[in-house]
Amino acid sequence: MLKMFRSKIQNGYIVALHNNTDSSYSILSYLNAKDAEDVYINENEDIDDFFFVTARSEFEYFKSLGRNVVLQSEEVKDDGSLSVYCQNNGIPYINIEAQHGHLQEQAEMIKEILVFLQSIRLDNNIEKLD
Repeated sequence: MLKMFRSKIQNGYIVALHNNTDSSYSILSYLNAKDAEDVYINENEDIDDFFFVTARSEFEYFKSLGRNVVLQSEEVKDDGSLSVYCQNNGIPYINIEAQHGHLQEQAEMIKEILVFLQSIRLDNNIEKLD
């Protein structure tokens, strides 16, 4: 099924949304994990609200906004997750992890992804003009 889906993506991103419960799964889970190449934690942000990405450029973007963000390692163990599939197949992937009940925070994170994706489109259009 994912192979069929992949043919429809072409130059797009997969954006996933996931809710967690208070401290059951947080950005702290990745501090000493082999699955994370890099982790940025903003002490003013809730540890349960973070972005999980598969490319350095996305990591740097969300870090520049002061957002909690994890960059998945290129040597991540294949556990069948969508993020691993995307990374292994060159499909850009961004996941929003937000604590259940943090609707306003999750909405803000979605807006930040939309701004990021619009900036990518603008950059691509400028490259085509050159």
